[in-house]
Amino acid sequence: MAQSLGHRGGRDVGNQLHSKHDRRSVNLIPIVGTAKGLAETGIKAAIKGVAEVLAKDVTKEVLEVCTKETVEAATKEISQAARRAGPLPAGEQPYQLRLFPDQPYNRPQHYGRTPTAAQQASVPSGMEFDHNPTLVQHYYEGPGDGSLPGFNLTQTERVEHGASLGSGAAATPGAQRSQGATATQYSKQQKKKWGF
Repeated sequence: MAQSLGHRGGRDVGNQLHSKHDRRSVNLIPIVGTAKGLAETGIKAAIKGVAEVLAKDVTKEVLEVCTKETVEAATKEISQAARRAGPLPAGEQPYQLRLFPDQPYNRPQHYGRTPTAAQQASVPSGMEFDHNPTLVQHYYEGPGDGSLPGFNLTQTERVEHGASLGSGAAATPGAQRSQGATATQYSKQQKKKWGF
Protein backbone atom coordinates (compact mmCIF):
# COMPACT_ATOMS: atom_id res chain seq x y z
CA MET A 1 0.00 0.00 0.00
CA ALA A 2 2.82 2.40 0.81
CA GLN A 3 4.47 1.64 -2.53
CA SER A 4 1.39 2.54 -4.54
CA LEU A 5 1.12 5.89 -2.81
CA GLY A 6 4.64 6.94 -3.68
CA HIS A 7 7.14 8.34 -1.25
CA ARG A 8 4.60 9.91 1.12
CA GLY A 9 5.10 6.93 3.37
CA GLY A 10 2.85 4.89 5.55
CA ARG A 11 2.67 7.53 8.22
CA ASP A 12 0.89 10.06 5.96
CA VAL A 13 -1.48 7.41 4.65
CA GLY A 14 -2.30 6.39 8.21
CA ASN A 15 -3.04 9.98 9.12
CA GLN A 16 -5.26 10.38 6.07
CA LEU A 17 -7.16 7.18 6.86
CA HIS A 18 -7.44 8.20 10.48
CA SER A 19 -8.76 11.64 9.43
CA LYS A 20 -11.38 10.04 7.19
CA HIS A 21 -12.41 7.79 10.05
CA ASP A 22 -12.70 10.83 12.36
CA ARG A 23 -14.88 12.65 9.83
CA ARG A 24 -17.12 9.59 9.58
CA SER A 25 -17.36 9.44 13.38
CA VAL A 26 -18.17 13.13 13.55
CA ASN A 27 -20.80 12.67 10.86
CA LEU A 28 -22.43 9.96 12.98
CA ILE A 29 -23.00 12.34 15.90
CA PRO A 30 -26.05 14.04 14.31
CA ILE A 31 -27.45 10.59 13.44
CA VAL A 32 -26.98 9.43 17.03
CA GLY A 33 -28.58 12.68 18.26
CA THR A 34 -31.47 12.24 15.85
CA ALA A 35 -31.89 8.62 16.92
CA LYS A 36 -31.87 9.71 20.55
CA GLY A 37 -34.54 12.33 19.79
CA LEU A 38 -36.67 9.78 17.94
CA ALA A 39 -36.28 7.32 20.81
CA GLU A 40 -37.34 9.98 23.33
CA THR A 41 -40.33 10.88 21.16
CA GLY A 42 -41.23 7.19 20.91
CA ILE A 43 -40.94 6.73 24.66
CA LYS A 44 -43.12 9.80 25.29
CA ALA A 45 -45.73 8.47 22.84
CA ALA A 46 -45.63 5.05 24.52
CA ILE A 47 -46.07 6.63 27.94
CA LYS A 48 -49.03 8.66 26.65
CA GLY A 49 -50.55 5.50 25.15
CA VAL A 50 -50.12 3.58 28.39
CA ALA A 51 -51.73 6.45 30.34
CA GLU A 52 -54.72 6.39 27.99
CA VAL A 53 -55.11 2.63 28.41
CA LEU A 54 -54.86 2.92 32.19
CA ALA A 55 -57.48 5.66 32.22
CA LYS A 56 -59.98 3.06 31.07
CA ASP A 57 -59.37 1.15 34.32
CA VAL A 58 -61.12 3.46 36.73
CA THR A 59 -58.91 3.03 39.76
CA LYS A 60 -57.59 5.30 42.44
CA GLU A 61 -54.01 4.83 41.19
CA VAL A 62 -54.98 5.99 37.70
CA LEU A 63 -56.57 9.13 39.04
CA GLU A 64 -53.31 10.02 40.72
CA VAL A 65 -51.24 9.80 37.50
CA CYS A 66 -53.64 10.75 34.72
CA THR A 67 -54.27 14.24 33.51
CA LYS A 68 -57.74 15.74 33.70
CA GLU A 69 -57.98 15.53 29.87
CA THR A 70 -57.22 11.79 29.92
CA VAL A 71 -59.86 11.23 32.59
CA GLU A 72 -62.40 13.25 30.57
CA ALA A 73 -61.63 11.08 27.52
CA ALA A 74 -62.21 7.94 29.58
CA THR A 75 -65.49 9.37 30.89
CA LYS A 76 -66.61 9.99 27.30
CA GLU A 77 -65.80 6.37 26.40
CA ILE A 78 -67.80 5.14 29.40
CA SER A 79 -70.80 7.24 28.31
CA GLN A 80 -70.60 5.86 24.78
CA ALA A 81 -70.46 2.30 26.11
CA ALA A 82 -73.54 2.97 28.28
CA ARG A 83 -75.48 4.17 25.22
CA ARG A 84 -74.54 1.01 23.34
CA ALA A 85 -75.74 -1.15 26.27
CA GLY A 86 -79.36 -0.36 25.50
CA PRO A 87 -82.35 0.86 27.50
CA LEU A 88 -82.77 0.36 31.24
CA PRO A 89 -85.78 -1.41 32.75
CA ALA A 90 -88.85 0.81 33.23
CA GLY A 91 -88.61 3.15 36.21
CA GLU A 92 -84.88 2.60 36.81
CA GLN A 93 -82.68 5.68 36.73
CA PRO A 94 -79.10 5.27 35.52
CA TYR A 95 -76.12 6.29 37.56
CA GLN A 96 -74.15 9.11 36.03
CA LEU A 97 -70.78 7.73 37.07
CA ARG A 98 -67.99 10.26 36.98
CA LEU A 99 -64.32 9.82 37.69
CA PHE A 100 -64.13 13.08 39.60
CA PRO A 101 -66.69 15.48 41.08
CA ASP A 102 -68.07 18.12 38.73
CA GLN A 103 -69.10 20.46 41.54
CA PRO A 104 -67.83 21.15 45.06
CA TYR A 105 -69.47 19.69 48.15
CA ASN A 106 -72.48 21.64 49.42
CA ARG A 107 -74.01 20.08 52.53
CA PRO A 108 -77.61 21.38 52.33
CA GLN A 109 -77.76 20.99 48.55
CA HIS A 110 -76.30 17.47 48.42
CA TYR A 111 -77.41 15.93 51.75
CA GLY A 112 -80.34 18.04 52.94
CA ARG A 113 -80.66 19.58 56.40
CA THR A 114 -78.87 17.40 58.92
CA PRO A 115 -78.88 16.31 61.62
CA THR A 116 -82.56 15.53 61.38
CA ALA A 117 -84.89 15.55 64.38
CA ALA A 118 -84.78 11.74 64.40
CA GLN A 119 -80.98 11.73 64.46
CA GLN A 120 -80.82 14.24 67.28
CA ALA A 121 -83.46 12.29 69.25
CA SER A 122 -81.33 9.11 68.85
CA VAL A 123 -78.48 10.44 71.00
CA PRO A 124 -78.45 11.03 74.78
CA SER A 125 -79.26 14.45 76.16
CA GLY A 126 -76.29 16.81 76.00
CA MET A 127 -74.75 14.88 73.07
CA GLU A 128 -74.90 15.64 69.37
CA PHE A 129 -75.33 13.43 66.32
CA ASP A 130 -72.03 13.22 64.46
CA HIS A 131 -71.74 11.76 60.93
CA ASN A 132 -68.96 9.23 60.53
CA PRO A 133 -67.39 9.59 58.04
CA THR A 134 -68.20 13.26 57.73
CA LEU A 135 -70.59 14.09 54.92
CA VAL A 136 -67.90 16.01 53.05
CA GLN A 137 -65.64 12.94 53.17
CA HIS A 138 -68.56 10.75 52.09
CA TYR A 139 -69.16 13.08 49.16
CA TYR A 140 -65.57 12.96 47.86
CA GLU A 141 -64.45 9.45 48.94
CA GLY A 142 -67.51 7.40 49.85
CA PRO A 143 -68.22 5.60 53.13
CA GLY A 144 -64.84 3.87 53.21
CA ASP A 145 -66.09 0.39 52.34
CA GLY A 146 -65.40 0.54 48.60
CA SER A 147 -68.86 1.91 47.79
CA LEU A 148 -69.40 4.83 45.43
CA PRO A 149 -68.49 8.31 46.62
CA GLY A 150 -71.39 10.68 47.25
CA PHE A 151 -70.82 12.67 44.07
CA ASN A 152 -71.71 9.49 42.12
CA LEU A 153 -74.89 8.74 44.10
CA THR A 154 -78.32 9.97 43.16
CA GLN A 155 -79.69 12.95 45.08
CA THR A 156 -82.17 10.65 46.83
CA GLU A 157 -79.40 8.30 47.97
CA ARG A 158 -77.31 11.18 49.31
CA VAL A 159 -80.24 12.66 51.26
CA GLU A 160 -81.14 9.21 52.63
CA HIS A 161 -77.54 8.65 53.74
CA GLY A 162 -77.36 12.07 55.41
CA ALA A 163 -80.61 11.39 57.30
CA SER A 164 -79.80 7.77 58.19
CA LEU A 165 -79.40 6.88 61.86
CA GLY A 166 -76.61 4.50 60.80
CA SER A 167 -74.54 7.27 59.22
CA GLY A 168 -73.21 8.52 62.55
CA ALA A 169 -73.23 8.25 66.31
CA ALA A 170 -73.40 10.30 69.48
CA ALA A 171 -70.55 12.69 70.18
CA THR A 172 -69.82 15.35 72.74
CA PRO A 173 -70.33 18.90 71.52
CA GLY A 174 -66.56 19.50 71.75
CA ALA A 175 -65.72 16.42 69.68
CA GLN A 176 -68.37 17.36 67.13
CA ARG A 177 -66.96 20.89 66.79
CA SER A 178 -63.43 19.51 66.44
CA GLN A 179 -64.57 17.16 63.70
CA GLY A 180 -66.31 20.09 62.00
CA ALA A 181 -63.07 22.12 61.96
CA THR A 182 -61.15 19.18 60.49
CA ALA A 183 -63.90 18.64 57.90
CA THR A 184 -63.72 22.31 56.87
CA GLN A 185 -59.98 22.00 56.20
CA TYR A 186 -60.57 18.76 54.28
CA SER A 187 -63.27 20.45 52.18
CA LYS A 188 -60.88 23.29 51.27
CA GLN A 189 -58.20 20.78 50.27
CA GLN A 190 -60.65 18.88 48.07
CA LYS A 191 -61.86 22.08 46.38
CA LYS A 192 -58.26 22.98 45.58
CA LYS A 193 -57.48 19.41 44.43
CA TRP A 194 -60.42 19.34 42.00
CA GLY A 195 -60.05 22.94 40.81
CA PHE A 196 -63.14 24.49 42.38
